[in-house]
Amino acid sequence: MRRFFTSTCLIAGLLGATGVVAQTPPPLPVTPPPLPTPPPLPAVSAFIDEGGTPGGPYDREALTAKADEGALTAETLAWMEGMTDWTPAGEVEDLAFLFDADTAETEETAEGMADAAEPAEGMADTEETTEGMVDEMEEMAEEIDESLEVTTDESETAESGAIDPATAIVGAWYEESPVPIPGVGFGLGKLTTTYGADGNVSAEGTIELDMQGMPLELPMSLTGSYTITPTSGEAFDLAIDGEIEVTIPGLPPETGPMQETVTLEFLDADTMRDPESMGTITRVE
Repeated sequence: MRRFFTSTCLIAGLLGATGVVAQTPPPLPVTPPPLPTPPPLPAVSAFIDEGGTPGGPYDREALTAKADEGALTAETLAWMEGMTDWTPAGEVEDLAFLFDADTAETEETAEGMADAAEPAEGMADTEETTEGMVDEMEEMAEEIDESLEVTTDESETAESGAIDPATAIVGAWYEESPVPIPGVGFGLGKLTTTYGADGNVSAEGTIELDMQGMPLELPMSLTGSYTITPTSGEAFDLAIDGEIEVTIPGLPPETGPMQETVTLEFLDADTMRDPESMGTITRVE
């Protein structure tokens, strides 16, 4: 479909001339409200054992600094108001924030050591496993060889019945696809194209748009000539040289040149495909 809409700038210009495409400024930027301020962290005040002597009381910042220096560990005895006895800091709920990372790291290290300490399973079966893998690889190699032989036979058969694009394209074809229109957006193009055996081409169709909630249908047509150049397999280059005409309701038809070359491929005698957009084109007669 895209090959017949090289003149989409022409369509956009026509829409602008009718006033359908209004020139309106974008909305003003909206300033987001400021993020809420989080409440302060809960106050912490604790005494710790410093070589047999109570030290403190220390607040959250001081305790964090001592933990970073290594002077305060999870095993260091600590006491806070409301406690009856000195308790290892790692067991005091209000001091858990000081050791969460260390605890996770210690558990991870312990798990790693436990895994490393476990003997590797299946070592005794290494030789048997290796032999089994070799057998499987040999079987796979045989299957691949057989597959290649079948593929080669199918390829030879396909080549013998290959489609001639210059002959197969003669007739009428229908396609639908999105059509980009600069400054407007996308419309839906519906087109029936007829390729003659004499090298002439003609097309009739419409472009359906939704302009600011208002449906709009633009009749369009194409006349000209075409040439085909086979490339590889079922693919070929299609060159169009013609004139495209677009009509907007209430205005006289506008025309513009259309020259473009695209690559298509035959999927079968009644179906073509655009390898770039993967859109299909179907024979109607």
